[in-house]
Amino acid sequence: MANIAASKLFPTSFAAENTSYLARAKFIYTTGFFIDSNAEAVDLICKYASDNNIGMGLNMSALFVIQFHKDKLFKAIEHADFVFCNEEEGSAFAESQGLEAHNRVEAAKIVAAMPKVNKNRPRVVIITQGSEPTLVATCDRKDDPNAEVTLQ
Repeated sequence: MANIAASKLFPTSFAAENTSYLARAKFIYTTGFFIDSNAEAVDLICKYASDNNIGMGLNMSALFVIQFHKDKLFKAIEHADFVFCNEEEGSAFAESQGLEAHNRVEAAKIVAAMPKVNKNRPRVVIITQGSEPTLVATCDRKDDPNAEVTLQ
């Protein structure tokens, strides 16, 4: 839910009572806005995706999510196969890791290498940068817990 007002009305009970819809999904996508409004529901949905080998995408969504909900965001990233953000969010993430804001390449590598629950797929991190080239970092820890991050 990208609409913050709508996501603030989303009850966790609805997610818990309607996992049959998630069971039919091949891919689940959520946003950081949803973490702000109902992190418990995001956690339930993300865990469901990992436990049932359903592809999971996460968009960081906004600077305030990184600034004020970093622990909840990191928890969701553990389940994400794809993590998306724009240049401002990539810079905010870089700064949250003690890097210079412009060092989005290292930020992408850090996100790609973060712990991952479902190791059936690699994690792909996509940072859009406006008119600059999009950054794509991948890490597949399926067979090697010390796997290198690939930047494309």
